[in-house]
This record gives sequence, C-alpha cells and structure tokens, in this order.
Amino acid sequence: MANTAGMHGGMNVTSHRPTIYDVASTAGVSLATVSRVINGSAPVTEATRRRVLDAAGALGFRPSLVASSLSRRRTQTLGLVVPDIANPFFAELARAVEHAAAGRGFAVFVCSTDERATVEAASVDALTRRRVDGLILCTGNPVTFDLARRSGVAAVSVARDLPDGADGHWAVVLNDRLGGRLAVRHLLRLGHRRIGFLGESARIPSSESRRQGYLDAMREAGAPVSPSWMADVPAHAPRRLADAVRRLQAEGLTAVCVAADAVALRLVRALREVGMNVPEAISIVSFDDTEIARLLEPPLTSVRQPIGRMGRIAVEILVAGTGDERARRRLVRPSLVARASTAPLATGDAGATGLR
Repeated sequence: MANTAGMHGGMNVTSHRPTIYDVASTAGVSLATVSRVINGSAPVTEATRRRVLDAAGALGFRPSLVASSLSRRRTQTLGLVVPDIANPFFAELARAVEHAAAGRGFAVFVCSTDERATVEAASVDALTRRRVDGLILCTGNPVTFDLARRSGVAAVSVARDLPDGADGHWAVVLNDRLGGRLAVRHLLRLGHRRIGFLGESARIPSSESRRQGYLDAMREAGAPVSPSWMADVPAHAPRRLADAVRRLQAEGLTAVCVAADAVALRLVRALREVGMNVPEAISIVSFDDTEIARLLEPPLTSVRQPIGRMGRIAVEILVAGTGDERARRRLVRPSLVARASTAPLATGDAGATGLR
C-alpha cells in the first residue's frame, strides 16, 4: 500500500505505523536526539525535548518497549509501594509519581499493603520480578530495603524515613520534627497550653518524629505535658479514637495536634458526635495539607508536605540519576497553613475544664 501524508497540527502525519525515523524527520532532529529523549539516556534541552515529544504525539508514535528493554535492560516502569492507597496523602503521592513518571515515558505499578509487612515484602518481590527500573517505597522497614538491595533494584523512600544505618538507598522525607514544632507553636501563639497529640502508630517513623516536635515545642514554652494527653489512633481502630475523644474531654484540653489529615477527619466527626465542635470546643492542627484539609468543614489548619515536589524528586532520582551520592537523605522543609480549625483561646477557657 502506498504511503499517504496529511497535516495535523502543522506536522506531517503518515498513514503507516510511525517509526523513530518519522519522528526525527518531523521534529527536524537526528535519530540520536530522538533516542536520547525517548530513552532518557542523555540530557537534551527542554525545547528540543518538547519538539520531539510533540512530533511523537502528532504522529502517534509508540516506542517498542520490548526492543527498548532488551537493548537497554530497562522496562520503562517503576514500582510504588504505599501503606494505604485510601489515605488521602498516599493517593495524592501516587498521582504525583504517576504524573512525573509519565513525563519521562515511564509507567508506574502501584501496590497498597494495608500496613502489613508480609504484603509489603510480597509487593517488592512481585515488582522486582517484573523487572521494574526502580522502587519508591513508603516505608521505614529495613527488611523491605534489604529485599530491594538483593534484587539489584534502586529504591527511594518517600515520606517515611529510613532507620539509622540503612545505607545504600535514597530518602525524600519531610522534616517531621520541625513540622511538629510549627504546629504546636501556632497553637501556643493562640493562647493554648493544654494541648494534646494524636499520632497514627508508634511503628510509623513520621508520626513519632511529629510527636517529638510536639514535645520540643511544649517544653520550650514551659507548657504542661502528660502521657495521658497523647495517644495513637490507627486508621482501623475506631475504639482507640473513641477512647482518645473521652480523654480529651476528661483532661480538659483546649487544642490537639494530629499527626495526619486522615486522622483529623475521623477526629472532627467523632468530636461532633459528642457535641464538641471545632474550633469552638477545641482547636485542631493537622499534618499533610491534602485536599481533604481544604474541603473539610471547618477547613483544617495543617502542616503542609509538598507532596507533588516529593514525588517528582523521587522519580528524578530513579529515572534521571539526579541523586546526590553525598546527600542520599533529602530533607524537605514543612510550612504551616492556617485555616478555620484553630482559634484563639477565649478568655477564661484555661481553667479546670479548658473547654469552650
């Protein structure tokens, strides 16, 4: 069949299955340049990269992943392992990782482990058997990183810090302890001193670091602290949440620092059920600044994690090899976004009950 040519967006479009030669001709660049853009094998200018991608898109060009993986021993895929895809933070992170990876011509396999170590290990095993080119692991479990190391696959930890001595992998994490201090200092400035802390789990490094930041700020201010003011409320433990609400009431706390937006959402609902509205009865500062923080009523004051940026950094480390060997732990700075879930302590509210 003879080839025919037409015009689409100012670029020649052929009727046969387009090849790398067609992309090079349409974009006005060499075959080597097209190969560099498609494979990410060498840097090119952003203008050239965009021209090649526009040409490939207009032509409907799809590189042969089989041939590409055989020649370069790469599959153009990444694995993402998260504890709970239903958690708004990890859902947003997955979206950010997929977007960043797609811009580099990579697909992403996502596994959700429900915080179970056995499922986490099985997920890593399955992904490495698929020969993914890299792993993004939202875990601080050293065993999981050992599995990745033994498989020869590069791994980056995101959001959950690596344990001490876990060398050989990158980590992109928030300065959680500083975030805890920012949250509590905000409440202290509003006049609160009877401030509690609700974490996710003692097994989650970020939650524990945020607790340490809470303690730092309370001690710096000379504010009282009691073990009874702190509790962990895992996502699937409604009784623990109910116990925590009863404790907030009994201890007369006027504010609480919560380790994650997902926990704060459940807390606001539980407080309403016992007649404690936010912020009239109690102020809440949360963590992550996910979309849920902005949509909840009242909108949550939250310590922001730059989720999109963290996802992009992780992808770039794995795909473009931009990881700095001298600084494998990338510490991201948090910021506090004040909204309607916090309010100044009303005059006379710091007494025996502390409730407004």
